[in-house]
Amino acid sequence: MSKDPQHDNATVKSSKSKDPQHDNATVDLSKSKDPQHDNATVDLSKSKDPQHDNATVDLSKSKDPQHDNATVDLSKSKDPQHDNATVDLSKSIDPKHDNATVDLSKSKDPQHDNATVDLSKSRDPQHDNATVDLSKSRDPQHDNATVDLSKSKDPQHDNATVDLSKSRDPQHDNATVDLSKSIDPKHDNATVDLSKSKDPQHDNATVDLSKSRDPQHDNATVDLSKSKDPQHDNATVDLSKSRDPQHDNATVDSSKSKDPQHDNATVDLSKSKDPQHDNATVDLSKSRDPQHDKATVDLSKSKDSQHDNATVDLSKSRDPQHDNATVDLSKSRDPQHDNATVDLSKSRDPQHDNATVDLSKSKDPQHDNATVDLSKSRDPQHDKATVDLSKSKDPQHGNAAVDSSKSKDPQHDNATVITVEHTLMR
Repeated sequence: MSKDPQHDNATVKSSKSKDPQHDNATVDLSKSKDPQHDNATVDLSKSKDPQHDNATVDLSKSKDPQHDNATVDLSKSKDPQHDNATVDLSKSIDPKHDNATVDLSKSKDPQHDNATVDLSKSRDPQHDNATVDLSKSRDPQHDNATVDLSKSKDPQHDNATVDLSKSRDPQHDNATVDLSKSIDPKHDNATVDLSKSKDPQHDNATVDLSKSRDPQHDNATVDLSKSKDPQHDNATVDLSKSRDPQHDNATVDSSKSKDPQHDNATVDLSKSKDPQHDNATVDLSKSRDPQHDKATVDLSKSKDSQHDNATVDLSKSRDPQHDNATVDLSKSRDPQHDNATVDLSKSRDPQHDNATVDLSKSKDPQHDNATVDLSKSRDPQHDKATVDLSKSKDPQHGNAAVDSSKSKDPQHDNATVITVEHTLMR
């Protein structure tokens, strides 16, 4: 038994080991009497076994709540298949220092320089983060960072931060974060910075927040403003089970939104670089807000002259006062495709199933038509179609086509069309 409470450290040198299969270093500090110096340092720089130069440190009985960290230096590892660092902090006694830090900057194995950290039993609610620096990874296929925070007990710090700014693999610089069991209602966000991604086909960010327990912070923020792939700069966020009535805005799919005030879908394609994929499709078929199930699409900066159409499906709208469709094509650059199509065939509001289309700035003298199908209108007093073509530039095509053939009101199946010269009432 050591009698010096300040110097009972264990230093093991295996440089002269004669067994190439058993020169591991195991240090038992279970009876250490110095609460400040029971660290374990293992130097395997001269290991002769390329298959067993791992470092295993058992701190299960450490008595120092401030110094039971595990530091592993594999800078000189000679085994390209086994220079991983595994740290078991399952029984850590220090609630402030059970972090795992792995430096793989000099790893020599291009297939195994991953960092795996298991914090499933961490007892520190403030420090169970995992930090992985892969800036110098030499394997273009395996420089991913995987962090399992499924059982994190810290409601404020179970975030995962991955820096892939220097990734050298154009096919594998993705970041995957599983927050399915996050316990912090304020911090289960996933932030991925792909601004410097070098792969124009794989700079996507996928975040699964399906089981988020924070009604205010289950958003996914993806910065693709500098994406270099005109076909893959999408952001996919699944908020189908969002429990926050104020923050489940998609910047994509709100079909199951439970917030009657915020289930709108806003898509900004102002910086889209793909002239074939800058369309905006919004599905509000299950909207539960009788006042906000509108779809607004801004195509003012669309660069594709053939695909800047806006399609809105309100077939299942439940708001008898707000199932209108508004489409702004004022800046459309395609003189052949600036049409607006609205399907109100299943409108449930007998007073508001109108379709309003503003084509006042249409630049195509042959295609500034408005088509509205009121064949299934259920309001015998309000199945009118109003189309403003007063500024139509085509004297031959500023027509308004309204199908009232199935109108159920023999007194109100009128079509109001404001033309250039006069108002025609049929």
